[in-house]
Amino acid sequence: MMRTKIGWVVLCVGVLALGLWARFVTVPRIETAIRSAAEAVVAPSIHGLKVVVSGRDIDLSGLADSDRELSQMVQALENIQGQRVVRRGSVRLLTRAQPYLFSVRKADGLKISGNIPSEAVRQRLAAIFGDQVDGLDLASGAPQDFEGLITAGMNTLPAMVQGAFSLEGTTLILRGDVASPADAQKIVDSLALVKTPVINGVRVLDDGTPAKYGLNFQRIGGTSVRGKLPKGLTVLVMQKALGVPKMKGDVKIATAGAAGEADYLTAWAGILDQLESMTSSVNGADRKVLAKLIPGADAARVRAALETGGFAVQITEQPKPIAEGDTRDNPDTGAAEVFKAGLWVAIEPVIAEPVIAEPVIAEPVPINAALCQAATDAILAQTTVIFLPNSDQLDATGDSVIAELVKAMLPCATGTLRAEIGGHTDTSGDADKNLTLSQLRADRVRGALVNAGLPAPMLTAKGYGSAQPISENETPEGRAKNRRTTVTWAQ
Repeated sequence: MMRTKIGWVVLCVGVLALGLWARFVTVPRIETAIRSAAEAVVAPSIHGLKVVVSGRDIDLSGLADSDRELSQMVQALENIQGQRVVRRGSVRLLTRAQPYLFSVRKADGLKISGNIPSEAVRQRLAAIFGDQVDGLDLASGAPQDFEGLITAGMNTLPAMVQGAFSLEGTTLILRGDVASPADAQKIVDSLALVKTPVINGVRVLDDGTPAKYGLNFQRIGGTSVRGKLPKGLTVLVMQKALGVPKMKGDVKIATAGAAGEADYLTAWAGILDQLESMTSSVNGADRKVLAKLIPGADAARVRAALETGGFAVQITEQPKPIAEGDTRDNPDTGAAEVFKAGLWVAIEPVIAEPVIAEPVIAEPVPINAALCQAATDAILAQTTVIFLPNSDQLDATGDSVIAELVKAMLPCATGTLRAEIGGHTDTSGDADKNLTLSQLRADRVRGALVNAGLPAPMLTAKGYGSAQPISENETPEGRAKNRRTTVTWAQ
């Protein structure tokens, strides 16, 4: 009996010891192992999910980026050895942005808006954008390498005069202006390693061609400028420097290269009252001006002013009109004469009996189509109306040709004479496009002639394309001859 009692006591003590061992040694050890494993599972979570382990139970809390991330975390926690249950009721899901948007705009600094994938990203962007990051919305759905794409977009902004980049889903979109083709290429090069789709909507403000322009002044007809002006030089600046009330302009303005200057126009302003007309062209260091003076103008003063700015000057002088009472030495006899009643008569009687011949009044040559045709053909045989390539825009020297044509055509602007302005191309390229281009060029020349003072009803314009060649089209020289403007007169 005694032995039996002792056995029961020993058994009870053993069971109690085992229970105490399990409670104070084994259970804490299992709980610690589960906690360590659970914390390792949630460590990579985007927004820092938390776990609380009680015994073998795991409670998951915090912010999950998506259903997918939450499901992956729960599954990994359920695979931990020894766990009994995983509860996720305290987890919140982050709102998904569709599409995912982020943009940076360059205008008086940098302005940002849109979504970010995590608070860690917000902190890193704050180093660049400061407090602006507080306005960004936390959202899931960011594309892979979100920060890399932002860096790629930021690398495009220094080349822009103004503009923006935006990330819309997985597409990087660029909008804005660059000053030159070289800056546009910098943007392309900076995106060479970007793997996502890129929409490059950047506009080049300057085509990279050098400035080249022409200025035309007509005492009757006004002032105009054509071509491409250098950076900073505008039609208004030229108008103010020249001192004219109005200046028409069909120009582009460079955004790159050397800045333009208009100081020479200030010097020209002082001699406009001496001019009948003036045509100038500027093509780099090649500067030319052709001036036609009014009768009696001071040619030396005009030349000195027009040479300002390094221009090569050509001046056409008109003889001073003869007025009643003007005197001269007769070029044949040397006798002094005075102009009276339309004739030069001797101031003192000569020894010989003067023989006063009746003045011979030449019959005026009637203006006809043949004379007008010869006059315009002579001009177009020496020069041509030049257009910019594949364009109906006149070259900077075009105004001088127009001015010469106007002088020849104005005497013909009487009666029933009519002139057709013809546009012609070579055979290069598409025939239909050439026909359209020739019509546009003919219209452009007609409009310039009308603006310079010719009556609109006497002029028509017709494009012939390559249908009327005057030379072969197999050589550059022949094609150049075929690209021409014609004036055809009819009664």
